[in-house]
Amino acid sequence: MDFVTELSPNELDQVRDLCQEYEIAWYQSPQRIKLQVWVEKASEKLRPRLFAELLTLDGQLRAMQSESLSRLSLSEICPFDVADSVAMDNETIDIDVLNEIHAQAAASGVDKARESLLNCPTLAGISADAARDFNAGLQSVSFEAGETLLKQGQPAGGLFVIVRGKLEVTKKVRSSDVKFAQCGAGSVVGEMSLLTGKRCTATVAALTPIVALRLGVEEYKELTQRYPEIEIALSQLISDRLGSREVDALCGRTIRGYRLSRCISRGGMAVVYECRNETLPGQKLALKMLRHQFIHESHAVEHFERESDVLRSLNHPHIVSVIDAFIDYRTRFLVMPMYDGQDIAKLLRRYGRLDEACVRALLGQITAGLLHAHQNNIIHMDLKPANVLMNLDGTAAIADFGLCNVVGADILSETVMGTPAYMPPEQLRGDKVCSNGDWYALACMAYELLSGEKLFDRKDWMSLLLQKERFDPEHLPEEVAISDELRATLQGALTYEPGDRTWPHEKVMSWAKPIPEWMVG
Repeated sequence: MDFVTELSPNELDQVRDLCQEYEIAWYQSPQRIKLQVWVEKASEKLRPRLFAELLTLDGQLRAMQSESLSRLSLSEICPFDVADSVAMDNETIDIDVLNEIHAQAAASGVDKARESLLNCPTLAGISADAARDFNAGLQSVSFEAGETLLKQGQPAGGLFVIVRGKLEVTKKVRSSDVKFAQCGAGSVVGEMSLLTGKRCTATVAALTPIVALRLGVEEYKELTQRYPEIEIALSQLISDRLGSREVDALCGRTIRGYRLSRCISRGGMAVVYECRNETLPGQKLALKMLRHQFIHESHAVEHFERESDVLRSLNHPHIVSVIDAFIDYRTRFLVMPMYDGQDIAKLLRRYGRLDEACVRALLGQITAGLLHAHQNNIIHMDLKPANVLMNLDGTAAIADFGLCNVVGADILSETVMGTPAYMPPEQLRGDKVCSNGDWYALACMAYELLSGEKLFDRKDWMSLLLQKERFDPEHLPEEVAISDELRATLQGALTYEPGDRTWPHEKVMSWAKPIPEWMVG
C-alpha cells in the first residue's frame, strides 16, 4: 500500500510534527520511549505511515547513540588528531604549581595541534609558503564553560580546532533545545560555515574550559585569495566528513527548499541524501551532491553536469529522471525521485545470487532503458549492479550517467574511467566505444546476478585485459545452471570484437516484469 499518495499535505504535516516531538522526547529519555504509544496519538488513517516513519527515526537515533563520544573526536571524523590531556599523579600539589602545569600543558597541546594539523593528509600537500601563512593565521583562543563558539542561525566566527576541553552540540527543534552530541580534543567545528558562507545550523558551547586554535573569517578570506590550495584542502576535509555517517553535518538543513533527512549512500564522487520539498508534498526525493573535494576538478564537474544534461534529455520509466539541478554550498546538486528499494549490488550482497526468472525480469527492464538511451545517442559506459536502482514495486531504473558518451564520439578523457570488471576490452584499452559496449557490460552483470561471482575477477589492469582478450564466450562457465536461451544471449554479447556482438532487444524486453516485492524491501 502506498501511504504517501493516500495522505493529504495537512496529514503529512501532522505525521512530521509527531516525528519531531518524538525525536525531542527520545533525546530527553530514550529508555521510556515506546513506539506504540506515539502511534496511538495519531488517527487510524495516519498510523501506518507514522509507524513506518517512527521506526526509521528510532533506528537512526539508536545508531547515533551507539557511537561513543570519543568517536566524535578528530581521529574518526578527520585525518589528524591532537593531545587531549596531561598525565597527573595523585600526590598533593601547590595550586600555583598546578596552574603552571596546566598552562604548560595547554601551550604544549597548542604546539602539538599546530604540528598535527599541518602534517595531516588533508593539509600535507599545500606549499611551504601556504603552510607557513596558514599556521600564522591560527590563533590560540580560550573559552570558559558555558561560552558559545558557534550559534545556530548565525555565521560562524571561523574554524576552531579543539585542543583541550569538551563541547556540547545542540539544535533548536520546534522551540526546544535538543542535545545532539558532545565532542572533545581533536574536533573541528565551523569549517562548513566558513567554506560555504552559510549560517550555522547548530549551537556549539563549551561544557568545560576550552583551549582551541581559531582561523578567523577575514584571515581565511585573505589566505584563500593568496593560496587557493588551502580552500581545496578544506574542501577535502568537508568531503571526508559528509556522508561518513547516516546523519552528518548537512542532515537537518534545508538547501534550496529541500530538507535533508539522512545520508543514503556515498560514492567515489558524490553523496546522496534523502530529502523532501514542501512544493512536492508526500514525495520522497534523493539529493545527489558532488563531493567538495572535486569542486575544483574540471573533469569531475564536467561529469556531474553531463549526467544532469543527459538525464534531463531522457524520459523513460527504467532510467532515473532529474527533477532539479542547482549550485549551492559551493558545490553542485541533482534532485531525483527517491527509489525506496535497494540497488542491485545490495541485492547481490543480501542473496548471493538470483534465480533465472528474476534475472530475466531485470534484464528486460534494463534493456528497455538502455535501448532508449542508445536511440537518443547516449552510451552509458558504466553499467554495473550498483548503478541500477530498485523500487519496492519491483521496477528497476538505470542511474549514474556521469561517464556516458555520445554515440560515434571518442572517449572524452585520456584517462580510462568506469568499472573495469564490466568494461568491454576496447574501453579498458582506452579505445573508441560504441553502444555494443553497454551490452557487453550488461552480460557481465547478468552472469554475476546468476552466479554471485564476477565473470572477470583479475585485480590489476593488465591481467584483467588479458583475461577478457582470452575469454571464449562458448566456454561460459558451466557452474551456473541456466537455460540454453539465456546462455546464448550472454554469449552473443560477450564476443571480443564489438562488431560481432549481438543482443536480441525485443526478445529480452519481452522478459521485463517487476521482480518480487519481498526481494527489494
